[in-house]
Amino acid sequence: MKNTDTREVIMISIRLSSKNLQADYYPFILEPEARHLFLKKLASHFAARTDLWDIQQHLDEILLTLDGHQAESYTFALTLPRLISTTLDTCNACAKSQQWFHSLSACVAMDAGLSRPIRLFISDTIPPIIQWTGLHADRVSTLTQEMAAGNSPSCLITHALYKRLSPSIQSKYATLYYIRHICCYCAEL
Repeated sequence: MKNTDTREVIMISIRLSSKNLQADYYPFILEPEARHLFLKKLASHFAARTDLWDIQQHLDEILLTLDGHQAESYTFALTLPRLISTTLDTCNACAKSQQWFHSLSACVAMDAGLSRPIRLFISDTIPPIIQWTGLHADRVSTLTQEMAAGNSPSCLITHALYKRLSPSIQSKYATLYYIRHICCYCAEL
């Protein structure tokens, strides 16, 4: 197998969590609706972008794959926590107006490196399933899982992404963390 399709990628995990605002209210049916609303609002930020290669959503996690060859992709990735916070505010305001009695929050982790898409074609009517090689998706997923458990700040970038940033931007990410043997830097939402 040739590695002709190896690419520089930025892998981003966004893990949503829901908090009940009323002790006797259980929004099991509404949580998928809230995740759908969040993803729909988030997708509007990517409408004009050409560097988004893949987006996958599974339950409470959204994985984004951006083109890592473009310098502006790194700049955009670092603005995502602010965009996510704005999107969460919009979704939570909508939930409040609909009396859903819960609020959404998010954890964000970012990694960068080389990866290759593996496409699984099932049929002509079903789009291909894309799986990315490398550990980037696993690393960001592990980080957001730990963050959702309350073990670290709500936004982290790995050392692999950190070293691709300019020194002026690196200075903003001064707090070092090691989570599950992954070297990370803090950037709060």
